Amino acid sequence: MHCQRYDPILELHDFTGSANSAADLQQAAQWWTSAGIKSMLQKYQKSIILNIANEPDNGSASDAGYADANINAVKTLRNAGYTCPIMIDAANWGKDHVFFLYKGQALMDADPLHNLLFSVHAYWPTNGPFGNYSDAKITADFTALKQTGLPIVFGELAIADIQNGLTYNINYRLLMKLCQDNEFGYIAWWWGFNNNPGANNQLSMTNDGLYNGLANGGKVISIDDVNSIKNTSKRICP
Repeated sequence: MHCQRYDPILELHDFTGSANSAADLQQAAQWWTSAGIKSMLQKYQKSIILNIANEPDNGSASDAGYADANINAVKTLRNAGYTCPIMIDAANWGKDHVFFLYKGQALMDADPLHNLLFSVHAYWPTNGPFGNYSDAKITADFTALKQTGLPIVFGELAIADIQNGLTYNINYRLLMKLCQDNEFGYIAWWWGFNNNPGANNQLSMTNDGLYNGLANGGKVISIDDVNSIKNTSKRICP
């Protein structure tokens, strides 16, 4: 039997949308390597993935600058003794997959353990004020990512993008299919809980935080679609 291991992803949300990724990614790395955090997490390195920071660029960083910021953060973590996989989010709120086409291999080469995961957040609406993503464009983008040979994960996949308080639909079924076709993992955003203060509830998969509350797109992603979590996951060995 082929066994699958499912590792929790630990991440910092403090630097989301950073305008200074160089400083903020280093600050994030320093938090991960602080004495109390490091001593606790390094006990579990065989079963965790460490995401340095969630979406730590608001689109203002250059490719070179954002790459250097991540390389420095990775080196800080490795020098502190972290051996677990380290996840790096794409530039520009995680959406700019092209960053990995240009800089992904350099990032991997700079990690002494060559143990990185590259996360794309696919807020790619069919129409919207900050970008339009046709099915053809999305398919081409997946092909380009596959051709890099790099370990790619779609770290946030949702039914829609919320821009300036308005909802713009995403062809999430196509994203799920292409993830399966190209052997990329995906993680749905987000499980949700409708009375969580400040929650982005338009994207909640469940209306009460429970399995029985799965509804609409959340139910499609979790259960109903042929490429759903239920239909593509493999049970871990006992």
